[in-house]
Amino acid sequence: MSTAPLAMHYVCTLEQAQDLADEHTRFWVCMCGCRESRGHCDQSRPEVCLQFVSGPSSGSGLRECSRAEVEEILREAEDKALVARPFRTADRTEITRRRKRTSRVAP
Repeated sequence: MSTAPLAMHYVCTLEQAQDLADEHTRFWVCMCGCRESRGHCDQSRPEVCLQFVSGPSSGSGLRECSRAEVEEILREAEDKALVARPFRTADRTEITRRRKRTSRVAP
């Protein structure tokens, strides 16, 4: 059994991403920080980074959103083959946000 610390950022399935969303009642969305730093992406809209706790984000324009908006983002992720990439808090005890990347392969 590995004793390595949990990764800060990892890839999960969209089903796992849905499970994460189902565990929360409040949500925030912001612009994709990767897209803001790298430029325009034709695969999906840029406002696709979800957070489950309020706090700093890697993208601009953080705002609270509804469960319906979360479901719409998850549907878009499935339709456009986006990758769900959750983040954990610095102490690795809590999932803070899930970012949709335009790459089909995680870095």
